[in-house]
Amino acid sequence: MVCLGFKAPDFIDPKFLDPKYALAEVDAAAGNGEEGGDPNVTSLKKLLNPSKKSRGGYESTKDNLLYEEIDFYDFLEAEDPYPFLTTCNKFIYDKTSVAIMDKHKAVLKPPKDLEEIITDLKVLGRREFQHLLKLRHRY
Repeated sequence: MVCLGFKAPDFIDPKFLDPKYALAEVDAAAGNGEEGGDPNVTSLKKLLNPSKKSRGGYESTKDNLLYEEIDFYDFLEAEDPYPFLTTCNKFIYDKTSVAIMDKHKAVLKPPKDLEEIITDLKVLGRREFQHLLKLRHRY
């Protein structure tokens, strides 16, 4: 049933049987840095909808840590927030972060569930990421 009406080609190109040619595209894609969880993400759309999934395993950054916590104040002070959102699992909400939020409460207007949002960044959706990015922009 599967091969019903199949017409064999008259000529098979020998480069298809050469492993160097067949795997050349894989090597080129690996050289471009197309890894999952890329710290070069520059927008919320790229953060939530990565175009290509990496099947190469875990990232090999910072001694292969699978869980990483970073201070919330560092996120607020960073020039580019997207690497924090892609590589971190949790923001630590310490005394300096609380002091900043209390000092600028009228301007920053943090969401009511901020402490819950920053406990696990890997499960956040678009709305929560937008809240964090707006908060950082106001800061």
